[in-house]
Amino acid sequence: MTLGHNQPSLSSDSHMKRVYFSSHSCPPPSFTASNLDIQEFHQISDQTLDSLSEILERLVELDHPKVTGWDVDYSSGVMNFSLGDHGTYVLNKQPPNKQIWLSSPFSGPKRFDYDKEQKCWFYGREGSELMSLLRTEIDKILEDNSFSSLLTHHS
Repeated sequence: MTLGHNQPSLSSDSHMKRVYFSSHSCPPPSFTASNLDIQEFHQISDQTLDSLSEILERLVELDHPKVTGWDVDYSSGVMNFSLGDHGTYVLNKQPPNKQIWLSSPFSGPKRFDYDKEQKCWFYGREGSELMSLLRTEIDKILEDNSFSSLLTHHS
């Protein structure tokens, strides 16, 4: 069968392959939102935000050249972490949804559920984990791993 001038013919046994790919080289980690009762949610979210507040306060107290005008304010389940000229993080508990909500000056708003098995807060749309996201963004501003180091030594 001729398809046109000097064009190859296709036999009935030839196969066309389609390749589907995404921009991710590996699938994101798999998390499952745990069914927390309200008391459990408050205990875990309070512990998370209390610990994070302590770590951020230590970071602010460091004599780090990039930490200028930074401040941490945490009360009643709402944390404001000002990064001076870099903007402000807001983290708050959302008891009706049993989530921690984050507003980042870099990556925008995210809603984190808790995975009891993996003991972490995760954002289901991206498969990202709360502490990993903060570690990446804050260490990038600091141009070192000061925040990562504080997280590691706190656990």
